[in-house]
Amino acid sequence: MQLLSYGDGASLLGWLLIMAGLALAADALLDLRRPRRHVAYIQRAYRRADWSARQGSPDRATQPIDEATQWQRLAAIAEHSIAQAEQISALHARAIAELEAADEALIQLFAARDRQPSPLPAPAAISEPAAQPVAA
Repeated sequence: MQLLSYGDGASLLGWLLIMAGLALAADALLDLRRPRRHVAYIQRAYRRADWSARQGSPDRATQPIDEATQWQRLAAIAEHSIAQAEQISALHARAIAELEAADEALIQLFAARDRQPSPLPAPAAISEPAAQPVAA
């Protein structure tokens, strides 16, 4: 009980809070008290029989796509990607312009503030307090 001999209640309280925090962190990390429902869901989703049934379902496309259709899809994907890149570039340029405008406005506000006289008086110098006589 060397900690109590210091007589500092704040340090004791601090250590108790640290220990409580460590206990809560260990409980959250270990997660021992809660059932593992998500594990059972994953195991159900990947059962061999269910997986085979889903893979062989009739709603899947079983017919191969002809080459012309594949090239059309590829061209559409490429055009979409190029349009996205152009849009990102335009948004980037707009963001730069807005940041520069905000920077200019901030500089003007600081300049206007520096030109105006301060409504508060300048702080006075603090003098040393007079020595108090000691009563006998």
